[in-house]
Amino acid sequence: GFEQVALDKCCELRGAMMGIPDECAARMPIAYVHLTQVLVDSLLIIAPFALYPRLGVFSVVITGIMTLFYRGLLELSKSFLDPFGNRRVALTPLSCELGIMVLLGESNAGSLLWPMGAWRMPFDTHAMA
Repeated sequence: GFEQVALDKCCELRGAMMGIPDECAARMPIAYVHLTQVLVDSLLIIAPFALYPRLGVFSVVITGIMTLFYRGLLELSKSFLDPFGNRRVALTPLSCELGIMVLLGESNAGSLLWPMGAWRMPFDTHAMA
């Protein structure tokens, strides 16, 4: 009953309080992420008005291309902020987390490929030494 609910809420409160130092010691403060988001959004809103006197109607196309690249780079930087998906920093469906098993598999695949290539050198390596 009440005791169980109160105990659960106290445990949740304690867990939230223990998470505060982790948030403060993060690699990048959330205020920096927010500032970057505001700067990119401001740039993309102001861009058509700034480009119109010089480019005319073509500024619409250029603004679309700028939006594609700047928003993509912003989402990529947000996924680098939390590469393992512990917290959802980017809220769009375009963001993805890095798969640790995929990264380990790809790095190990490269490490097994190159030693075999050393046996098949097209020239004599002893003459170079």
